[in-house]
Amino acid sequence: MFKFSKTKDTKSDYDVIIIGGGPAGVGAGIYAKRSGVSTLVIDSKEIGGSIASTWIVDNYPGLPGISGAELARKYRDHLIRLGVDVKEFSPVERVSLDGEWKTIVASGREYRARSIVLAMGVKPRKLGVPGEDRYFGKGVSTCAICDGPFFKDRRVAVVGGGDTAVKEALYLSGIVRELYHIHRRDTFRAERANVDELMSRSNVKFVLDSVVEEIYGDEEVRGIKVKNLKTGAVDRIELDGVFVFIGHDPNTELVRDIVELRDGYIVTDMNYMTNIPGVYAAGDIRYGSFKQLVNSIAEGAVAGYNAAHYSQKFR
Repeated sequence: MFKFSKTKDTKSDYDVIIIGGGPAGVGAGIYAKRSGVSTLVIDSKEIGGSIASTWIVDNYPGLPGISGAELARKYRDHLIRLGVDVKEFSPVERVSLDGEWKTIVASGREYRARSIVLAMGVKPRKLGVPGEDRYFGKGVSTCAICDGPFFKDRRVAVVGGGDTAVKEALYLSGIVRELYHIHRRDTFRAERANVDELMSRSNVKFVLDSVVEEIYGDEEVRGIKVKNLKTGAVDRIELDGVFVFIGHDPNTELVRDIVELRDGYIVTDMNYMTNIPGVYAAGDIRYGSFKQLVNSIAEGAVAGYNAAHYSQKFR
């Protein structure tokens, strides 16, 4: 049986460094290492990215119903089993991507590589309404599996109409007493099967064609103001928690003035190389990416493979 442990931090130079340990970063790490080059995957959090906080992953071929936390553990174990160096909880502070050697500084330490894969993913988008920042962590959340258990037998709202919003609402509806699902349209973008299942839940009430205008409370969330976009009417809904799932913004702050962006996302060619030779991007952070788990892994695999072969030119 294999034993897994963190790689000791004794090495600074690599053929390939992957920034981001989500599905795209894991795919890149596996395929770079299997191409025969020294590889580092580095992340500001644990390996797995947002998958680690996902309740159930039911669209991953061959592993239906696996928990996100378990899948993230499998990702990490696979990397270490292959001999990929893994640095978790090491936020990258700055990068220099010019020349043969690209340099990154993470947690005060410098690492170099001849090729870089950018796989930093995305972050949850905010509503931008009064009370959202004030009550974040005090009733406002963007992670149902993280915070849902705190609202057992209480009343909450879920905001959003995509796959994530509906899946998280399904999870929460099994915990809370009452759930209000708020969406600015009268139809959902989410998979039909999941929408139908949510509509069958007796403790779920739909507030459609509506937007949240304010989150209010005292020390914690006590309710929201909701505006109907068709009638203009504003109603108050008393509740204990608000879960926001309205999309994401790319984590490109690190390279915003370095690589080419479009709508905030990184532009690549068909080989996933950016406008800088030897610098690749994959997954949700890439412009035009189909933001699904299996696609992120596939993009990472291609980017990691190409990054490895680019670095081999310098041997």
